[in-house]
Amino acid sequence: MPEKLRVGVIGAGRWSASAHLPGFTRSPLSELVAICDRDRELAERRAKEFNIPHVYTDYQEMLAREDIDVVDVCTRGGIGDRDNHEPLAFAVLESGRHCLCEKPVAHDYKN
Repeated sequence: MPEKLRVGVIGAGRWSASAHLPGFTRSPLSELVAICDRDRELAERRAKEFNIPHVYTDYQEMLAREDIDVVDVCTRGGIGDRDNHEPLAFAVLESGRHCLCEKPVAHDYKN
């Protein structure tokens, strides 16, 4: 296990900027490696604010990196494919990484 967990974050919005990114930045146990958001300008702004070296607009490109240990899915939640955490969380898990996801991956117990 590395000395620090190398973190990639999917989602550069308000919650990411106010809670997740500051937390990872303050922790001596983590290092922010990459950030991904569909809005490249927003992702670049967060990268600059939190000293994150790599910016992506495609989460699959970010997951292709070999130097990420854990991915934080911090996108807007909601119903429908556009804002659903499920495909992102499962893509992270299928890539063999740990996943932090604060939203449910299904909308009811049957899924």
